[in-house]
Amino acid sequence: MGAVLQSDKPLTPAQQNLLTKMPAMTQQPIESYSNEWHFLPQKLVDIAPVKAASEAPEGMKKITGGLFRFRVSGIEIEGHDDVGVDIQYQWEASTRRYHDHVLKIPDFWMDTNLVTNAQFYKFMQETHYRPADPINFLRDWKEGKYPEGWVDKPVTWISLEDARAYAHWAGSASLANGSGSMRPRAPTAGDVRGGMIGMPKQYRHRTEREN
Repeated sequence: MGAVLQSDKPLTPAQQNLLTKMPAMTQQPIESYSNEWHFLPQKLVDIAPVKAASEAPEGMKKITGGLFRFRVSGIEIEGHDDVGVDIQYQWEASTRRYHDHVLKIPDFWMDTNLVTNAQFYKFMQETHYRPADPINFLRDWKEGKYPEGWVDKPVTWISLEDARAYAHWAGSASLANGSGSMRPRAPTAGDVRGGMIGMPKQYRHRTEREN
C-alpha cells in the first residue's frame, strides 16, 4: 500500500512535517504487530479546584453534600458490551459501557439562576476572552453582542472551555462528572458546544449538537 502526493504549490509546513514523519512511522513491518486486541487505558484530566468561598457567594445557595450513586451507561452503537468501549473513570480498571459507583459529595454552592447573556457579555468585555475554537461560539449573537431583548435570557452556544473560563472569572464552582472526591471545580464533561438552558451552572451541559 502506498500513496503519492502531487501538488502544484509549495508544501505547507504541516505537509512537509507529515512527509518527514511518515517514513519513521512505517519502519516496523505490519506482520510484526500482535494480532491480539488490546484496549487503550484512559485517564481523566484533573482540573484544579477553584478557591473555596469563605462566605456565601452572591446569588448562590449552599447544597448539603452526601452519598450519590453515579450510575450511567454509554450510547455507543459499536463494540457491543466488550471491555474497552466507552469511558474509564478513575475507580475502574478499564473502559466500559456501564458505570456504577457510590460517590461522597461534600457541601457545595449552587447558583439560584442561570447565567444570562448580559452576564456572559460582561465577562467577555472585562477579560477580552476568545475561545481557542470559535466554531459555533455564541452563534446567536451578532457582531459580539446578543440580540435585542435577550439581556436576561440564558446564554447558549458556549463550549466546556468557555463555561470553565466564565466559572473561574465569576468565582463559581462545579462538580466534576464522576470525580472520586467530587470536590467543587470547573465543569469537566466532554460535551460539544451548545445550549445551557434549564441547568444551573454547576451541572450545565450541552443541549444542542453543533450540526
